[in-house]
Amino acid sequence: MKKNNSEAELIDYDSLLPLHLALQHAAPYFLIRRLVNAFPDACSVPLYGDERPLHIACGYPRKKLSIELGKKVKDLRYDESWEKSILLIMKKYPQAIFTKTNSTTQNTAFHRLLEHNPSFGLVNKMIKHSNKYMTTFSSSSSTRKRKRSNTNSRTSILQIDDEQGQLPLHIAVEHESFDDIILTILEGFPNATEFQRKHDGSLPLHSAVLFGASGKVLSRIIQSFPNALFRKNNDGNTPLHLLFHIEYNTERWNFENKSNNLDGNAKLSEEAICRLLLELFTRNKTTSKKILLLMTMKNHEKRTIVQAAKQCKIVFAVPNNLIKLLEEAEKGSFASLTAHDPYEESTDNSSSDNSSDSSSLDDSSSLDDSSDSKA
Repeated sequence: MKKNNSEAELIDYDSLLPLHLALQHAAPYFLIRRLVNAFPDACSVPLYGDERPLHIACGYPRKKLSIELGKKVKDLRYDESWEKSILLIMKKYPQAIFTKTNSTTQNTAFHRLLEHNPSFGLVNKMIKHSNKYMTTFSSSSSTRKRKRSNTNSRTSILQIDDEQGQLPLHIAVEHESFDDIILTILEGFPNATEFQRKHDGSLPLHSAVLFGASGKVLSRIIQSFPNALFRKNNDGNTPLHLLFHIEYNTERWNFENKSNNLDGNAKLSEEAICRLLLELFTRNKTTSKKILLLMTMKNHEKRTIVQAAKQCKIVFAVPNNLIKLLEEAEKGSFASLTAHDPYEESTDNSSSDNSSDSSSLDDSSSLDDSSDSKA
């Protein structure tokens, strides 16, 4: 055993330990386990002064190597063996969960994990494990510090952003994580719906509309921050503008099995998304005025939502009834045809505390473009 220990501690000319090499080359779990057991401290040793072994493991090198070899590998959620490797390393050195890389990405292991479609079980375990080792994290964002109430400066992994200002929620939505994962992240940090990414100014709602989401997820996101419907990204697009963005939405308008079921787990159809997002603002006369404001907003291409939809129809099969629906909203005659009201669902305390009341919806200053500066 002593011989194994010394071998596990040897470094090569690049200062790499055997554990680093084993992870980079997607070694089987039994080998990674033996290396970790032989030299547990290896889990804390950074690679090139930057990545810890947990960062390497959460980056799922097995998929990258398989692509290079011309093979197909399913997402991480189907790879139980590699999940075991991640859990093993995480438990040996949990501090790595919070450690940002020194590279341009400035991401955590959790950010990387969410980019590779992990299982709900793995994500849930990492969140719970990180809560046991909650760390003090100094953020340069005064806005986020104000939002971080009742945490005594102790920051959850769900509140840490990367170089692009992406929170775990942004990544989970964009990479189309399981609903349970997105809803768990939302429950842990509902205010994440209010933060824009630095590189494009998108809120989580922009990403949910652009990449697709189920009724459950979309309802919870808009419930947490209703005014996101009026927020523009750096290109001047509101979430509904992005629904009809020709350049970004090639996949959206071509994927099949879109659903109108607001309670299901399938991605919603474009018409269902429009109805769901407009639904909140038709409940009374005061809030319905917001619809008229929204429908007159233009992006940097000087197009309203209706104009963007008609432009999109030139390329993609935008249903005529969807165009009609938007034209009705533009004229102020949009009426709810959905019996189910997603905004009246009972939620946990953390979600309900962040639901917008009528006073926040009536704050006209909140719709001013100058307020869209959260990063």
